[in-house]
Amino acid sequence: MFQGFQRIKGAIDQRIAEEQAKQRSSASPSRTPSAPRRSSSRNLSPSKRPGKAKDADNGSKAAPTGKGPDPSTFETDFVIGEDDEPSRAATPRPKEKTDAAAATSPEAKEKPEDGEAAMEDEKNTPPLEIPPEVQTRLRKLDKLEPKYSELLRSYRIAHARVTAIEAFEASLRENTPLTSISEPAAFVEYLGQLNVKSDMLMEELKRVSKERDELNKKFDESERSAKESQEELRKLQEQAKATNDPPKDDSTTQTDPGIDTAIKETETTDDSEEFFSYDNELPRLQSQLQENEEKAAKLEEENKSLKSELSVAQESAESFMKNLETATNDLHSLKDTHAKSLKQAEAQHEQHDSTVADFKNKLQTAERELAQSKEKHSQHDKTIAELKEKVESTSRELEELHATRGEELVENHGQETLRDQVEKLESDLTELRETQAKSVKRNDTLNNLVNSLREQLKTAEAKRDTTLTELERTKKELDTAMNAKETVKIDAPTEPPTSTVKPNETASKKKNRKKKKGGKAADASTEATPSEAGSVNGLLSPRDAEFSPSQLQADLDEVADKESSIESLKGRLETLRHDLLDFGQEHTEAKDKIKELQAEKAALQERMTALEKEIAELHRKTLFAEFEELKAKADTLQIDLSVAEQLAASRFKDLTDMRDILQKAQPELLDELSTKTGELRRLEIYKSQVSEKEGDIRNLNEKTNQRKDVIEHRDRLAKDLTKAQDDLKASRNAARDLEQEVSKLTREAESLRDEIQLNMQDQTQEMGTQMKEELADAHRLLSERSREAETMRRLLADAQGRAEARVREMQERLDVAVEERDRAEEQANTFSRRRARELEDLKQNARDAERALAPETEAAEANEEVAELRLTTSQLRDTLDESERQARDLDKEKADLRRAFDETQTRLEKLQKSSKTMADELKQIQAAKGRALESNVHSSRSSTESSRSRIASPTPKGRAPSGQPGDASGIDYVYLKNVLLQFLEQRDKKYQQQLIPVLGMLLHFDKKDEQKWMAAISAK
Repeated sequence: MFQGFQRIKGAIDQRIAEEQAKQRSSASPSRTPSAPRRSSSRNLSPSKRPGKAKDADNGSKAAPTGKGPDPSTFETDFVIGEDDEPSRAATPRPKEKTDAAAATSPEAKEKPEDGEAAMEDEKNTPPLEIPPEVQTRLRKLDKLEPKYSELLRSYRIAHARVTAIEAFEASLRENTPLTSISEPAAFVEYLGQLNVKSDMLMEELKRVSKERDELNKKFDESERSAKESQEELRKLQEQAKATNDPPKDDSTTQTDPGIDTAIKETETTDDSEEFFSYDNELPRLQSQLQENEEKAAKLEEENKSLKSELSVAQESAESFMKNLETATNDLHSLKDTHAKSLKQAEAQHEQHDSTVADFKNKLQTAERELAQSKEKHSQHDKTIAELKEKVESTSRELEELHATRGEELVENHGQETLRDQVEKLESDLTELRETQAKSVKRNDTLNNLVNSLREQLKTAEAKRDTTLTELERTKKELDTAMNAKETVKIDAPTEPPTSTVKPNETASKKKNRKKKKGGKAADASTEATPSEAGSVNGLLSPRDAEFSPSQLQADLDEVADKESSIESLKGRLETLRHDLLDFGQEHTEAKDKIKELQAEKAALQERMTALEKEIAELHRKTLFAEFEELKAKADTLQIDLSVAEQLAASRFKDLTDMRDILQKAQPELLDELSTKTGELRRLEIYKSQVSEKEGDIRNLNEKTNQRKDVIEHRDRLAKDLTKAQDDLKASRNAARDLEQEVSKLTREAESLRDEIQLNMQDQTQEMGTQMKEELADAHRLLSERSREAETMRRLLADAQGRAEARVREMQERLDVAVEERDRAEEQANTFSRRRARELEDLKQNARDAERALAPETEAAEANEEVAELRLTTSQLRDTLDESERQARDLDKEKADLRRAFDETQTRLEKLQKSSKTMADELKQIQAAKGRALESNVHSSRSSTESSRSRIASPTPKGRAPSGQPGDASGIDYVYLKNVLLQFLEQRDKKYQQQLIPVLGMLLHFDKKDEQKWMAAISAK
């Protein structure tokens, strides 16, 4: 392309030089000075002209991003006229032939070959008029000139903005985990994290400074106390020396005031007028000396112990930091176990509450029925006793009547009434016996119910107590774990102030400790960072040395790699900080949960006490109501007794009246009968005596029969009583046997439970090993997925870097192409204007010239020039189109890579969710299996086979033989649905092949079926 431009330019310059030489030779003297002036301006190469365009470009690039550059700076670049201003961009120099022609043009007059050159120029002169195609192209160029300036201005503004944004993003990548400006939320989050970090650091600084001040205060106080003790020691030693070295003569006069006071005290205490002696004071002073020395030794020991404690605290701080990590891990495990135990305890507590409520309701109903049956039984007993009393009273009345009366009427009437009463009493007795038997049966059933309910209540209360003890134990474990963590947190910052002398070392230690959680890879990366930074500094430090471009490129690549590794390490550090914040939040949440659980426990205890109070009140109310009912029944019975007594008294009065009447009527009848014949009287007397005797005999027979019946009834009752007693004894023996059997069964159940627990432990151990293996596989698969994701991210980053590099290259190419296009347009404009001028000159020369070139050759040359111009413009357009197409392809590749990355991330999230759901479903299935094993003690164990699933989640159902009927009903259709959905959602064949064993476990596939499924998936 450039060669074509140079060729065109060389041809044009040659033609211009020839025309100028021809004009000099043929023109008038007035026009001769203008030609060399014009030729000098035209023949100047663009490289030698002053560069206004470059200055303007630099100014436009240096303009601010927000405001556009001043249009006046670009007007000089785009003014296209007849002036001799240089072009905006440097054009390649013309060939040496044109320069030689331009240099030899002033000397053309002296050479004899000018005539021949003029003849050749006249032959090669262009046509007098411009062709229409060139005119249309020139018009189009004139139209494009104003638009092109605006486009160039906007392009330069956009380019300046892009360069500023790239510099800002590079600083963001170097100093923050962000990569571009298009993430304002992440930038705000990063700033918030920095604020939180600064707040945490300030709080830690305040706490450490407070502890340091307290330790300093304690140290100052201990030093003061030591100084005071030393001063006291010194004083005491001086006093002891003074007391040990006194003069012999004036012992009483030359003593210290302290000794005088001691003498006075001894004189007042002893109340004697004895003289003072040093022998008494010496042991006291020596004892004080010893005490003070002991105090000083103790203080020195305390100082030593404090120093040793400080050193121990320094040493133990590191161990506490390690213990803190273990405590956090233990706390997480305890949280999980505590949450599980809480859920189980809540479920058990609810079940126990419901069972206790049911048992209480049943107890209340049973107690009510018992009370009612007891009342009915007592009523029946009372009625039986009353009936017995009535029978006895009637029998006594009959005897009295038989003894007192001798008449038939009274006897017949009394016999009928007595028979009616006896029949009524017998019917009442039979009814009472039936009701008594029913009540006895009901009482037995109610007693059995009450006993069973009490046993169930005891078992429920025992279960509740066990759950409460488990809850308390778990809470105590949580409290101990929290206390251990708090002690670790409290003891960890108690480092000496000397540790602040080397902050870099402690910071590095803390970083290393924090990075121990991440693994050895993070440690290796953190240890490698200083060496990498050193190597970067070593690479960048030599400025004076001269490097080859390949070495510089290699060094730059190494620096870029190390910067990417530093950014990844920074990201890991931030993730670790996030994890620490999350751990702290989880600790606070655990504390809040513990407080809530304690509050719930207190509320439950209050509810229990309230329920117990309500039960006591209800019991008291029921007893009070029963007492009132019994009182009312007793009142009614008393009223009935009084009415019965009144009836008996009225009947007795009637009988006494009848006796009086009979006694009065008997003498009259005897007098009348005595008047009659004695024979009839005797016969009547005999007849009456016979009838009386027969009646007495009948009455006696009836009485004997009644007595026999009563005796039989009494014997029957006695037999019934003995039978009932025997039944009671038998039932008691049976109850004892049943209790023994129950105890045996409980022992057997306990032994079976132990066996089941052992079996369950074996099974759980087997399942645990299987789960561990599968979890290890799952972790391995997850690590592989994470590695794949990291590789994808790295590939994405590399692709993005490559794409950005390619975009930059394409932008540079675009800039070069645009500059070339500008140059070509400017050159075309200058060439067209020069051409127009030359055409005008040629027209003027053609009028004077004698010959003209043939129009065909001129047209061919013009067509060739137009074709060359068209080719150059088409080539420029093609290069522009190619650059735009490459930019679009790069954008498409970027979008495709981002989509692939998003798809991999969504797949990862789906896989993680599926693994979590499968693990939860496995836990639920294991719990259901445990319950089924506890309920079905005597059932045979089903063999469980586990297989490796897609992401380390074990299959919830064991594979059993097809003959077992229990497996068909035990399929978890929800789990099967989820697995089938996941199988259908997965597009990757590998994941589908990994899901086939899970489907095989659920649907009982054979090896042939699995092979068929594998073949079907691989055939897709």
